[in-house]
Amino acid sequence: MNPKPTVFVFEAGTQQGPFVPEQVLNLFNDGKISPNAYYWTEGMADWQPIQGMLASQSMTVTGSQSVKRVQPRILVVDDDFLVREIIMDLLAQENFLFETTDSLQGACETMEEHGLAHFDAVVTDYEMVGGRGVDLVRWVKLRENALQVLLLTAKDDKEVVKLGLRSGALDFLEKPIRKKIFLPAVRSAVNQTIRQREEREAYMELIHLKLARHNGKGAAAERLMTELVHRESNVGGLLAKLETIIKYSEEIAPVNTPVTEMPFQGQISDLSLLDLAQLFSQLGKTGEFQIQGHSGETKGRIYLKEGRICHAVQGGLTGYQALFNLMGYRQGYFGFYYGETTAEETISGGSTAVLLQISSEMDEKEKAVAA
Repeated sequence: MNPKPTVFVFEAGTQQGPFVPEQVLNLFNDGKISPNAYYWTEGMADWQPIQGMLASQSMTVTGSQSVKRVQPRILVVDDDFLVREIIMDLLAQENFLFETTDSLQGACETMEEHGLAHFDAVVTDYEMVGGRGVDLVRWVKLRENALQVLLLTAKDDKEVVKLGLRSGALDFLEKPIRKKIFLPAVRSAVNQTIRQREEREAYMELIHLKLARHNGKGAAAERLMTELVHRESNVGGLLAKLETIIKYSEEIAPVNTPVTEMPFQGQISDLSLLDLAQLFSQLGKTGEFQIQGHSGETKGRIYLKEGRICHAVQGGLTGYQALFNLMGYRQGYFGFYYGETTAEETISGGSTAVLLQISSEMDEKEKAVAA
């Protein structure tokens, strides 16, 4: 009898193993190995993404034995018990794993508990008690754009469909649920999730290689790029931003300095104000962003206090709406004046949550204009 191949797993700087293939599959299904891990077995020239092994139709264990492909895991969200039962029955017929909940809050809590990587697709009702499915789509896309979401609706409403698609949903499925439409849609969602996760993981590998040349000075750049890779709907242009982000993160004063007349300056076209604000926030800076047009006129100001965005002003507007408008500028200049403070507190909450919300609203606005 031929011995089973030995598999090693590498994740977060730690090597695990040796395992036999069945152990790897079980550990993955139990959430103890993430989709971002790598694997190696005898005969391979280098480590490879574990998704490539897990997503294949079969993996040879001995001459005539094989291990079935890993079962995708679906999160089902619907406040109608009968609908959940129908979906569970259909998913079971395809050997999909699944978890169910009856509310938006329950869905968010489930994904926070297990991590978004625990799931390969989400199926949610559009209208539920306590929240809409489109709000869940936004919640998911702000945290992991690769995870695909299908929306269920009993309404034949074009505006509802447009809103769902603008929010980032992969597709709309009408009730009553029909097997010949539902299951192919779920398989498509799972495949797209896996493909996009692999693509984003490849980008992170390139980013790590580039950052490795900076002798550990790119920690802030790595944090920002990691967030962007997971958040952005299109990661194709992120590498072009990387050098600017690294340059800025190395040039920004390493500690909060007293008030100075010499600001940190640059062009908005080099790096968006959204990304700049996130970078300065991650570095815990206190100071004032001044945003200027090409003619030198001041468009507005944004204030940070130890990394938290606390106030924004644009013309006669203050607070969130002023911040949203300023983040929309694509041309002009910025200057960050270290140590400048204000007593105004017109923006509450963590900066990351605020900026993620603005990013989501800006994406929807652009899609609405393009539609």
